[in-house]
Parts: sequence; C-alpha cells; structure tokens
Amino acid sequence: MIKAYSFDIFDTCITRVYTYPTDLFFDLSCILLTEYSPIKFNTDTIKKVASLRQRAEHAARRQFRHLHEDIQLLDIYRQFQYLLPWSIDIERAMHMEMQLEKESLRPVFPIKHKIHKLREQGYRIIFISDMYLPSIFIKQCLIDFEIANDEDSIYVSGELGITKYHGTLFTHVLTTESLNKTELVHCGDNPHSDVNVPRKIGIATQPFQEIQLSHHEQRLLSKTKKLLDISKLVAHTRLTRLSDIENSQLEHNRLPLISGVISPLLTSFTAWVLRTAEAEGIQRLYFVSRDGQILYNIAQQLKFAIPAPECRYLHGSRQAWFLPSVIKCTRNNLHWLTIPGSSTAIRDILSRLNLTPTDLKEPLTEAGFSEFNYDKQLIGGELEKFKQFLFRTPCVTQIIEQKASAARAILASYFEQEKLNDGTSWAIVDMGWRLNCQQALKTILNSLEWSCQPKGFYFELASDHLSESEAGWHKSYLSHKYPLFSRRRLLIEHVFTPANHATVVGYRRTGKGIEPIFKATPSDDKLTAYTEQLHRLCIEFSKNTIRAGLWTNYNPVLDSAILRNAVNFLDRPSKEDAETIKWIPIMLDQLHNHQYNSALANPVTIQNLLKLIGYELGLSISPPSGCYWLEGSAALSSPGVKVIIFSLLFTKRRLQRFLP
Repeated sequence: MIKAYSFDIFDTCITRVYTYPTDLFFDLSCILLTEYSPIKFNTDTIKKVASLRQRAEHAARRQFRHLHEDIQLLDIYRQFQYLLPWSIDIERAMHMEMQLEKESLRPVFPIKHKIHKLREQGYRIIFISDMYLPSIFIKQCLIDFEIANDEDSIYVSGELGITKYHGTLFTHVLTTESLNKTELVHCGDNPHSDVNVPRKIGIATQPFQEIQLSHHEQRLLSKTKKLLDISKLVAHTRLTRLSDIENSQLEHNRLPLISGVISPLLTSFTAWVLRTAEAEGIQRLYFVSRDGQILYNIAQQLKFAIPAPECRYLHGSRQAWFLPSVIKCTRNNLHWLTIPGSSTAIRDILSRLNLTPTDLKEPLTEAGFSEFNYDKQLIGGELEKFKQFLFRTPCVTQIIEQKASAARAILASYFEQEKLNDGTSWAIVDMGWRLNCQQALKTILNSLEWSCQPKGFYFELASDHLSESEAGWHKSYLSHKYPLFSRRRLLIEHVFTPANHATVVGYRRTGKGIEPIFKATPSDDKLTAYTEQLHRLCIEFSKNTIRAGLWTNYNPVLDSAILRNAVNFLDRPSKEDAETIKWIPIMLDQLHNHQYNSALANPVTIQNLLKLIGYELGLSISPPSGCYWLEGSAALSSPGVKVIIFSLLFTKRRLQRFLP
C-alpha cells in the first residue's frame, strides 16, 4: 500500500526563470562584478566570470569525488575564489547567489496542486534533491510557495554526500522514513535520476515530462546566440504553458502553440507599438476591435514597464465603417461591396449596405431582378448587371447615400464620445493588411471637417496596401520582412487574435451613450474556450515577462527569435500543430455570416491535388475546400502529397522573387 510520495525539487516542484540552471550565473556575474570588480566590466567579462563559476563547480566535484557523491555551495566558492582575478567575501558572495536563486524561482503549479491533493488524501510528502544549496534554504523556498509544510522531510544530496543519481539517496530515504520500497512513489523530471534509478530499486515512479521544452520552445533557442534574454523568454513560455495545464483538460495540446508562438509574438508587437507611439509623440492609442482586443489587454500590462500613451479600446469593423465612408454612391467608393472571397449573393451585397431586398423591392422588380434567387451567388454578367443597378439607379443611390449619412451621423457621435476630436494626438492599432479601414476612417473624419487625421500602427501590411495620401500616416511592425504573415492573414486573425465578442455591425443610442451593435452569432463552445484560454495565457505571459524586464528596452535578437519561430510555425507546421487548430473556422466575408465559414486546413486527397496545383499556378479555378492554410493541409496529408505541396510552395516563392 502506498504511504508516501517523494518529489524531486528543481524543475519539478519549482523552476527558475532561466531555461537552463547555469544561465543564472550570467546575472550572478553582474552582481559579483558590481560588488567586487575594481575595474569596469563588459559583456565578455560577464561571460568569463559565469564560466569561472561553472569551472569552480567542476573543480569542487573533482576534488571530492572519492569522498562524497555530491558537494555543497561552500565547496564551490572555495574553488571560485581561487579562479577569480580579484578577491571576494565568500560568505557574502554565497548569500548573493542564494538571494538570486530565491528571486528566480517560481512554483510549478500542476505539481503544487498535485501535492495539495495528496495531502488531503492523507499521504506523507517527502522532498528529495541532488543539489549543492542548503536544505534549510530550499525548504524555506518551498514553504514560501506553499508547496512544503514545516513537518515535511527534505533530503539534499550536498549535505548528505549521497545522491539520487547513484540510488543511495533513495535507499537512505526509505530507511530514515521507515518505508518499504513498495510504499513510496517518486515524481520527478530527470529520466535517469527520477525514473530509471528508483525503478531499479523497486520504487514506483510518476515521471513529470511536462517540464521538458516543447518543440516551439526548442525552436526559439535554436540558431540563436546564447543570450540571457532568450533564456528568460523560453523559461517564461514554459512557465506560462505549465500554469494552464490543469485548466486545459483535454485541450492541453494547444498550450505549446499559444505559450510558445502566439503569446511572445503578440507581446513583442504590442511592446513595439507602445515604444514607437511614445517616440512619435502619440498621446492616445485606440486598439480597434476585434483583432485589437488581445493587443489592448497586453498593452494594459506592458504600460507598467514601458512608457506608453493612453490606451483605449475602440469598437469598429469593416461593416461598421465602410458604409459611413460613402459620401457619393460610386463604383470607386463602393469597391468593397464585392471583394474577392466575399459572397456575391444579392441579399449579402445589400446587407453590407444595411439594406434588404424588401427595402428595394420596386427598383429590383423594375430592373428585372424580381425573379432572381437573392441567395444565389452572382458571377460574370449577372454580377456586373447588379452593380450597374446599384450605381446608376437614382432612387437606389439616394437610398444608399441616406443610409450612409445616417450611419455616419451616429458613428460621429460615437467617435466624439471616445474623444477622437478632443485635440489629442492619436493613432489606431490593428493587425493591418491593406489599410481599407483607415482609409474609411480618414474619409469619415474629412467629411465631418474634424481637424484630426488618422494614423495607424500595424503588425503587417499587404504588398498592395494603400498609400499615405489615400489612408493617412502608418507604420508596420514587420515592414514586409516576412510576407508570409500577410499571405496567411486570415489565420493570424482567427487563430492569433480572436475576440470574446462578435463583430461590430453598427452603433445605437442608449441611456449610457453610444454603444456598439454586435452581430448575432450562434454559440461555439469550443471556440469560446480557445479564445478564453488564449487571452488568459497571453496576459499571464506578458505579466511574467514584464517582471523579468524583457520588454523595457528593444532587443532585436529577441524580436528576431520570436518572429522566426512564428514563421516556422506558419511555413513548416508539424502535424500536431495543424491538428491543434485545423478546426478553427475562418470567415471570409465582412458580414461574418457563418454559412460562408471555411475550414482552416484539411488533408489534401490525391483527387484534389491537381485542382490545388492549378489554383496555385494561377489558373481560373477554385481551390479545394478547407485548404486556406496550405502548409497546414500539407502537414495533415499523406507523405507523398505533403512533399508535392511543399515543393510547389517552394517553387512558387522562388519564382515570385524574380517576378515584378
């Protein structure tokens, strides 16, 4: 019968804000150099002292290898003082290291909660560690995190001279605790010391594998110079992932993506927005719904670490802003009615104008549209005929202009309520792409004769985006360095920046002022759970990394690693990545009508492969359904199809480099 559970301590019960334990020595070097170095120091000096600290540990282990299985911190520092080119106070220096250790430690929540449940069930809790730090220090850290109690036993190899690694510490624990090997279960992360060794002794084990780096976290570290900020970044993506394991239940497979790719990318972008806006003299930022919701929430955290303008959330959308921007009903002003990928059914085209077929019953009948199926997708001559009807029928253009004027009037009241015209220098924040919404905003403000002109900060812009003269001043985070983001814009919007409210379709007056009208949409529990989890983790990540000081100053190496990791996900997703998000629906139409939703990614069959090749080569055929994220579809497909698709994408992108 099981009587007790023993737990490894470091990287099981608690972990550091560094990817690897030795990364702590870089910060320790700065502290020691500041305290003891008689000369100024630089990065190379810091690296050298950190290396000497590691050498001191190796030297101490060599010195005592025939006497003890492990060493203590004092043994290390006696070697350390001989290696350093200047003298140190050993006791004080050890205290500095332990203080830094204490500040760097964080609880591992799933293990903490597991220990609490085991206590409630009456099991004895024991802590075991192969470590040179003193047990009294380690235990106090565990108590501070409410992981250990005063009466819990703790066994540390450095003090006892025996280790888990050799198995002697386990046998010592069994003897001291009066336990039979079948009465103890051990939990830890190390495959050898915490799994293989106790199993050979006959102790049951429960490996804690979640602490291991995810493939996204490993990618962040790969091809990157050993940089302390990268180490801290990866450590915090891991901490964020671990913090939500229990909340995720069966959906924990998406944790690595959210914590390792999405959270760092959105936080890095938002930090850039705040820094750049401050440098440009912007006094207020409006984060535009819905993509801007998570960015706004992140900004609310970052502003405690970065000088930032006032941040507000502005309800808006294409559907809410395009119609009010129509001053005259012309083809050019209504180009957005039938953009590629949107529905061309008469009912849907009219809905973008806040109209229904009933509103235009007589003109539609006179123009010969009464017999049309209003839900039929128009193509070619039929679509052109309907456009001519809208633009050249006087009574219809008059109705459209009246609708636009009414929408513009209430939108102006909303903008006034949100202080767009109070003389403050402001800019909007959105994910970007073509600047159509900023152009609509510019047109509306000009029609109101307000002195303010829109400015915008964006994640990325499409290669064919509008000019500054058309849409106003703007800056983008990526500046076309990674065109893949723009090509996969719908994935970014639906997977990276989902909102917890529906799209805005207009505004209304209430007793509380002007409020947005949200589109009525069917509930989707799975999508709601994903959105809530993403927002929760992004906020948790931004809070933790602010505490680590990662966003105080711009770090190009950090930004580059984060962006490269996101590109790798988009361009070369694993099958697990694609499986994680393939179900998320993407909305092509500005109306957000769910009947036009498309799957993000589906496996490509042999039958669909030729159709896909033709579409990618520019032939006038529709792509296979559910293959918007082609890279994801490739990852889900059979090996042969996968090779063909990636070869096709590679060839297409190489050709695009040489085409005008």
